[in-house]
Amino acid sequence: MPSTHIGTETILDIATAYIDDNMPKTWYDAARTNTKSIFAAYILQKSRIKQRTPSEKYTFNLKVGKNHGTRATGFFDTLAPPRTDLAKKGEVNWTWQDSSFVIDIREPCWNGQGKELEQFSYLEMQQQDLIDGFFEQNDEWFLSLAAGPNDGTEGHPVPFGLPYILTPSTTATFGFNGELPSGYSSKFGVDSSLEKYKGYRNGTFTFGAISDTDGLLQMEKANKKCNFKSYKKVSPETEPGEAETDYLIISHEDWYFEYSKYLKTHNDNTGKDGGKYSSGRLAMDSHNFQGVEWIYAEQFSDEDSTAYDTTKPMYGVNLTTIEVNTYGDWWMKKKKPVMQSDAPNTAVIVMDSGFAVSSPSVRASWRARVNA
Repeated sequence: MPSTHIGTETILDIATAYIDDNMPKTWYDAARTNTKSIFAAYILQKSRIKQRTPSEKYTFNLKVGKNHGTRATGFFDTLAPPRTDLAKKGEVNWTWQDSSFVIDIREPCWNGQGKELEQFSYLEMQQQDLIDGFFEQNDEWFLSLAAGPNDGTEGHPVPFGLPYILTPSTTATFGFNGELPSGYSSKFGVDSSLEKYKGYRNGTFTFGAISDTDGLLQMEKANKKCNFKSYKKVSPETEPGEAETDYLIISHEDWYFEYSKYLKTHNDNTGKDGGKYSSGRLAMDSHNFQGVEWIYAEQFSDEDSTAYDTTKPMYGVNLTTIEVNTYGDWWMKKKKPVMQSDAPNTAVIVMDSGFAVSSPSVRASWRARVNA
């Protein structure tokens, strides 16, 4: 078993956190890499988490065919009812994660009378870091394309992200041309390269600039053409356009700031604030296009991130189609501290999660890239 010893010289917060009675028992974060967590703010905070029954894999149903069962008839015509295979099962492996930190009961804050407040405060910083680490890692996975096959045969599988769910094409004009993810022979078990499964392709286009005749025109077309609605809903069908939809545009920062420049020169309400539509309060967190919130992902332009993408991606996501399916109640599940037998003065605090990210309706969303 590998050694779990951590030298006290490496645990700087033992000597510095909450020991001086004259300092406030708070802290300010100087460690976070990104200004926000897209996974936390938009995927988890919008009621996307769905508790599922534990099983070998998570599966969902797709209607991929048509019977073409309506015809013109006359008196005394005999019936000729058609029956074709309408269904296809999508599937995805469960992924497992643990997040943890270690404490040593000999640390100063655990010893001496009247140190209860320091103990709680010390743990709060460690727990905040545990939560931050969970979201930062899942941001990386959500914004990156996991190396195929990502099925557990070559290391532990990780949650699938947007580059797997919504795939690009080099076709310039808008169309449902989403290709299979690079390194994969299917998407959630569906080979959408086959004609019979073409309905399980997302929208795509390419563009070179944010302008009324290029990027913005393509985006408008994409938003309209991805807005599918059920003609007459028959339960238990789920069609994203039938319920209140929740859209989001996520782009490379270059497109976002180019749109900032566009807004400043195309709005009569700029007034005395030249940054009103670029960096002021109205746009500190996001812009809007056709009423849809538009944010940028810092990771797309960060060369140190696995999500770094030279194609400058832009995603138009119907968030109601992105599902975080939990393996029973195994979601950010904290356990009691575990004492380590080979280091009896230490305890490990662990948080476990088991879940699978899926998307049963990719045609309700689109992905764009810079002109090839």
